[in-house]
Amino acid sequence: MSIFSYIIPKNKNQILLGSRDGKFADNTKYFFLYLMKKQTPLAFFWITKDKELYKKFQNLGFPVVYMYSIKGFLSILRSNFILVNQLVNDASFFLMLPGKFKILNLWHGTPFKRVTIFDMKHQNFFEHSIKKLVKRIYSQHFYGVITTCKLGATRLKEAISINQFPILGYPRNDVFFNSDLLFENYASKLNLKFFSKVFLYCPTLRDAKSKKPFSDNFLFNLNEYLVKNNIIFLIKWHTYEKNSYNMKKYSNILDVTHDVQDLQELLPFIDILITDYSSVSYDFVLLDRPVIYYSYDLDDYVKFSRNLYENYYEEFPGPFAKNESELFDMILSVNHLSKLDKIDIMKYNEFKKKFNVYTDGNSCNRVYDFIIDNL
Repeated sequence: MSIFSYIIPKNKNQILLGSRDGKFADNTKYFFLYLMKKQTPLAFFWITKDKELYKKFQNLGFPVVYMYSIKGFLSILRSNFILVNQLVNDASFFLMLPGKFKILNLWHGTPFKRVTIFDMKHQNFFEHSIKKLVKRIYSQHFYGVITTCKLGATRLKEAISINQFPILGYPRNDVFFNSDLLFENYASKLNLKFFSKVFLYCPTLRDAKSKKPFSDNFLFNLNEYLVKNNIIFLIKWHTYEKNSYNMKKYSNILDVTHDVQDLQELLPFIDILITDYSSVSYDFVLLDRPVIYYSYDLDDYVKFSRNLYENYYEEFPGPFAKNESELFDMILSVNHLSKLDKIDIMKYNEFKKKFNVYTDGNSCNRVYDFIIDNL
């Protein structure tokens, strides 16, 4: 493929988009949906290794190619731009793709904790050597890596050895401003309109075992409160997180980890977000809705999983719950949280602007202009 990339001519106007594990998700997804609704000279295709998704797109009439096919092989070679969310194999066969390729990485979140590969705890010499190798893989042939702010670009430079980090905003956040970019309507699927409030607990991945965020007693008492007040409490664990909770016994606590493939399409229907060290709050604040930061295992997380770029309590605007008792009290004060006071509004606005240069829902336009200017 590397040799062919210098022989087979590129189609100047062709771009190829893909995502991790062949799924339809994250920034490339929303940029693809944007292109579907735009009159454009670009020839664009979604590439996937998922046969079911490939068939679904064919039935919808979407421009799609199956990765493990002659057409997939040629599409990679012929595309002037290849768009990914994290690694080269989002839209190709391998982690590395040396040759004549322009790979634009739309990335997948503003970093607060250092990326696993570059900051796992207790590394020996062998693991450290592997880390250096993987850093090369991360940096392979990226024409640029999209970010939302200068600080995000500075932090990404630690992990990715390139020079171009254009601040364009994330296409996935445009869905907060434009419902036409919704591919799945989770408000309808999950019957959210029947509830007075919708909470979402969305934690990050832990690299080491940690204590559970909730006790059985907490969940029992929470469910009683939710039922009385017609509130639904959704939980979406990280894709690679393993947990042993049985949520089926709680009527108003719903685990949607396997029902919601793309978190971004759920966020517009959430009234209050509860998270920990995840980057999801950098996006969610664009909706001007409250976030509860639940830091029940912060010391263990920093000790056994990741280092953080900044002090947790200084980076985020709060409010903070350090244990489940404090969290329960904050949930009980839902009416106060739903209406931010002036001090909170100032904190949230400062936080929002610090990590989002653009708050206008036009990131897809900026990414599009960047590609057109660099064809």
